[in-house]
Amino acid sequence: MKRLLSVVLGLAASSALAQVQPFHVNLGLSTQVFSSRGYDLVDLDDHFHSFRFGVGTTFELRAWRLDLEAGVTTGGNDVTSHVQLATGLGLVGLDVSATARFPVTAWFHPYVRVGAGYDWATLSVTSAASRLSQTVGVVSGQAGAGVQFTVRVTRENQRGVFLFLDLGVGGVLRPGVAFTAVGPPAPVGPQADPIGQRGGVNLGTLPLSGLTWRGMAGVRF
Repeated sequence: MKRLLSVVLGLAASSALAQVQPFHVNLGLSTQVFSSRGYDLVDLDDHFHSFRFGVGTTFELRAWRLDLEAGVTTGGNDVTSHVQLATGLGLVGLDVSATARFPVTAWFHPYVRVGAGYDWATLSVTSAASRLSQTVGVVSGQAGAGVQFTVRVTRENQRGVFLFLDLGVGGVLRPGVAFTAVGPPAPVGPQADPIGQRGGVNLGTLPLSGLTWRGMAGVRF
């Protein structure tokens, strides 16, 4: 009786595990290319590098797979201009995306991807005497295509665990980010002069739309 009960419980646990929706995590590097001359303020080679971490789930349809994912991206760069001024751009973003994968073979999956997000862009200007900065939030949209190379690491009679490499290209679209009040940090504590030397500087609009490519590695189980 005990043996029969153990077998039944084992089968029930295996069935429940098999019905759990596939889950995946990935981590990788993405690069955005901003070719507008205005971007030269913060970088000289037009490239902005970011790290991205994503989590999501997969719906297995008849001939393709739908990956729904949420991710966070962070990156930054800087350049020295006018001999003594250091300017920099930092970017932190949250996004959700949908990817349609088309398994050609068990290991080769071309895909198309669309997404939307919200980014916080921080522009800073630093000299020997002071540091000015401003953070502006802006919506973003992404679209692209690529391929996933997938390797199964479990046996066929076990729940599937896969390692995958994701390589893709596409574009990112954002409205121009207006840095109209780049100024010193907010004062802390009582000040002798509560007004002086705290005005913001209008540095104009920074275009942050352009091409993008990415390389991600992850696990799906």
